[in-house]
Amino acid sequence: MVTWHGASGVESKIRPMKIAQLLDWDENDFLHCLEVQPVVEDDGLEFHYRVQKNGLALAVTVIPHCNSVIFSLSQEGNELPTLSFCLLVMGGVSYHKDKRGEHLRFSKCMIVNEPYSYYGEELEEAKNEKHTFNLTAELFIKPHIRIKFD
Repeated sequence: MVTWHGASGVESKIRPMKIAQLLDWDENDFLHCLEVQPVVEDDGLEFHYRVQKNGLALAVTVIPHCNSVIFSLSQEGNELPTLSFCLLVMGGVSYHKDKRGEHLRFSKCMIVNEPYSYYGEELEEAKNEKHTFNLTAELFIKPHIRIKFD
């Protein structure tokens, strides 16, 4: 509960709006792998990461409340992305460090047009389809930016 004083000086009690976080992820995993701090929207609904490496710029936007992660890859200095796609992630995001290197694994995914392509009832229907979320993606930053799909 938050106490708020309006312009008239009247005190009121309000409850902050709570948004359901559906995406299973940890900001620290992104920090370890991407080695950059996110820019967080004022409302806390989107987390923007930007990595520059070997002449490439990778922008990753995490939108937890709709299970979406947007990737945009471009050449440094060029605003137009060479590659851009959105993953609808149902199995979560996890950090891994193995013989292949450090990476983020996005489990049980589907490539969609935009973050809100599946929301509410459409998302529930898609979850029930057997082969909808059968993609796994892995994001590597070292030694160079690489995205692998299985």
